[in-house]
Amino acid sequence: MKRVVIILSALLLGCLCQAQEAGYTPGKVAFSPVFDASFSGYSKEISDLMQNKLTQIALRNGVGSYSEQYVLTAKIALEDKQVTATAPAQYVVKLSVQLLALDMDAKVIVGEHTLPLVGVDKSENRAYMDAIRKIKPSDPLIVSFIKEASSTVVAAYNRNMETNLANARNWYESGQYEEALACLAAIPEYADNYDRVRELSSTVVKAKQQKERAQRAAAAAAAAQRAEEEAEARQREWDHQIQLEMIAAQQSKAKKTDWVDVALKVGGFLLGI
Repeated sequence: MKRVVIILSALLLGCLCQAQEAGYTPGKVAFSPVFDASFSGYSKEISDLMQNKLTQIALRNGVGSYSEQYVLTAKIALEDKQVTATAPAQYVVKLSVQLLALDMDAKVIVGEHTLPLVGVDKSENRAYMDAIRKIKPSDPLIVSFIKEASSTVVAAYNRNMETNLANARNWYESGQYEEALACLAAIPEYADNYDRVRELSSTVVKAKQQKERAQRAAAAAAAAQRAEEEAEARQREWDHQIQLEMIAAQQSKAKKTDWVDVALKVGGFLLGI
């Protein structure tokens, strides 16, 4: 399970972006699709394909989003492998793919469904991939599996509604609005008393927007203050340059002056007083 949690952290952003593209809305049951390649022991190509299939299943059934608690994963088991006597030889693999919906906090399976699959190819690796490609996210049995797992999750949220609301309210009161909204977004809209979730979500969003407006106003005021200080600094620098030019002009004029003539004029002025 620890391996699943580690791999989950690397997949969160991708899964969330895919969920947003698929039109996921808050209030739906959320499962993070995760296939742990290191745990499975299969090649990267097989693991990537299984990860893509899990993501397709989650998105197709409206549960594809970020959740640290609820995870959609799979286990692949080889039931049988044959090599045909034809030329070229073909690998025929029979797989048992167990889809699992997990509650990582409670460490329990909240839903499972096993798919029998057969793949054929000249390469054993591609034979596995041929089998996995046959998984159809819209398969009625898979749809039913997701619905049953979602119902179990909703029941858990019903049992823990007060705790979840209290946690969200604590985040809100401490000013951690993103955390509060993430906590509330995880609660399925099918849970009992979901109106309380909407009410608290509205309160949090208003507080968040008010905080953001205050931050923008403070940033604008700080920017205006900096601009004013920079303008004053530029003016002081300009005034200083003017003074230097005036001093330079005086010094230049002094060098060109005939001070003997000036002295004679001063003497004549004084004699006439």
